[in-house]
Amino acid sequence: MNKLMKVPLWLPYSGMIIGFVFLIIVASMPNTALLIAGLILLHVSAWIVGAKFILCGFGFFSSVLSSK
Repeated sequence: MNKLMKVPLWLPYSGMIIGFVFLIIVASMPNTALLIAGLILLHVSAWIVGAKFILCGFGFFSSVLSSK
């Protein structure tokens, strides 16, 4: 969990952007390898951002509860 929180947030966001670019390229020029790479990159990046969001939310919620 600590390793996930140390990942800079720009890394998964840039992965999502690159994944969307791959999908746009595949729409104009069909290529199965680019399609698979784009979908995997987009999926993994979205899961990392979602996990970081949930972990930050739990951390914030627990710090608010423990401050009283």
